[in-house]
Amino acid sequence: MTENALKSPKATMAWWVMVLSYMTTLALLAAIPIISPPSTDDTGAVIFGVLVSWLVMAFPLLIFAPWILKKSPYAASWLSYLSLLYFVLVMGLSTGIWTWLLSVSSISIFLGSMMFTRWQKAGI
Repeated sequence: MTENALKSPKATMAWWVMVLSYMTTLALLAAIPIISPPSTDDTGAVIFGVLVSWLVMAFPLLIFAPWILKKSPYAASWLSYLSLLYFVLVMGLSTGIWTWLLSVSSISIFLGSMMFTRWQKAGI
């Protein structure tokens, strides 16, 4: 069995939870500046601002993308730590429905990556 192969059905399920939550978080981070953009008449500045704000918010998550796709338990464990940071930042700085959506996706990333790491290393 290769290193990148999933070792069990539980690890496969946890990996899918982690990946879907990861993509949901990236999509929510992209949706926030699009739905509530800065108030200005310059369309170019708004588009630039939306892209820059998304890159700043999503860059730490995007660093892990190649290793998540390779199903690395080491990267998944670091992603779980990063998701806790996102949870703390979201709860401290956000308001409204975005707070709840991002907190649920951050918790899902944490649980999925933690369980994936556990089950992948144990072969359960």
